[in-house]
Amino acid sequence: MPTPPRPGEREKDFIDRCIPAVIHDGTTQDPKQAVAICYTMWNDAKKKDEEVKQQIHDVIVNSQRKEDK
Repeated sequence: MPTPPRPGEREKDFIDRCIPAVIHDGTTQDPKQAVAICYTMWNDAKKKDEEVKQQIHDVIVNSQRKEDK
């Protein structure tokens, strides 16, 4: 499997890097399946990024509320 998307990596660049890696490592020989795997990896990584950003936001908001008291 390829490495997950790198910070700042564009979707197209990740997909272009991912598909050959998925085929080369034997995960699948079907190009359509490789595309599906890579887009799933992209979407999962972006979802995780958003969850982390939300957690950071929540910590900041909570700490500001404590300071205001």
